[in-house]
Amino acid sequence: MLKVTFFGKDKDEASTNLTLCLTVKFEDKNDFWDRADSVAQALDFLDDFMKAHDRKENIALSREAMFYEVDNKEQFREEIVQIIYSKAKKVADVTDQNEGREPKVREVKFDQNIREDILNFNKALLSIDATMEFSFE
Repeated sequence: MLKVTFFGKDKDEASTNLTLCLTVKFEDKNDFWDRADSVAQALDFLDDFMKAHDRKENIALSREAMFYEVDNKEQFREEIVQIIYSKAKKVADVTDQNEGREPKVREVKFDQNIREDILNFNKALLSIDATMEFSFE
């Protein structure tokens, strides 16, 4: 992604902000070391770019904090929902064993948004808020 903004009141000289976003895509088949190598190459590229241009008096460079995103998280929705149901079933089974009452699921509600918690460039936790109501017989 590249974003350019021009501003300034002087008609002979205007300031320009150039925002460059470098995206490193990982393949599912890439292991930890392949991903680490890709990140290292991208950071080396940025360092070389900044070194090549930092001595010019009319150019000021700065680097923002790096962040990671899961761009295909929707493909995991079904698996996340199945895990939530599986964990709810375990809770129901423990309740049945300890209380001697069989639980039935009355109502289930899932949030539409998949939340992502990025641990590092190789791991992310995906979750959906859910509520389940049980009735006991």
